[in-house]
Amino acid sequence: MSEKPSYELFVTPVHAAKQLETTVEAILQMAEEGKVRAAIMTDGKIGISQQSLFQLLPKEALPVYQEYEELKGVPIRMFEASKKYNISPSTITHWVQRGHISQLVQEGRKIFIDEADVAYCARIYHQNKGQGKWIFDEVGRPYHK
Repeated sequence: MSEKPSYELFVTPVHAAKQLETTVEAILQMAEEGKVRAAIMTDGKIGISQQSLFQLLPKEALPVYQEYEELKGVPIRMFEASKKYNISPSTITHWVQRGHISQLVQEGRKIFIDEADVAYCARIYHQNKGQGKWIFDEVGRPYHK
């Protein structure tokens, strides 16, 4: 059985600059330095790899994170988050310690965390789970297979 071909999306340098809130010149410099992948398209114009741009964005700018934007800043207790998102308390604690989930408030022993971060992390976790497997990079973006 053959695998489906995977295609990579390339955007214009202008579009890439808007995504990263920088200049076209800076995007072209990043391409020259190998920080983003670029290609000459069949029409002779430069294309910038959308996937390589995603690797430069913080997790909050990723489309998958933005699906939970309405939950940003909504406090949820760690225990409640564990039950609601079907994630072990120790995994959530680990994500808080690594900075993937923001701690909003602590009232005595009750710790309230950002529900948008929890929902995002839970989604990535359930899509890629496996014991002992790292699923986030150092800034909370998902590792790609």
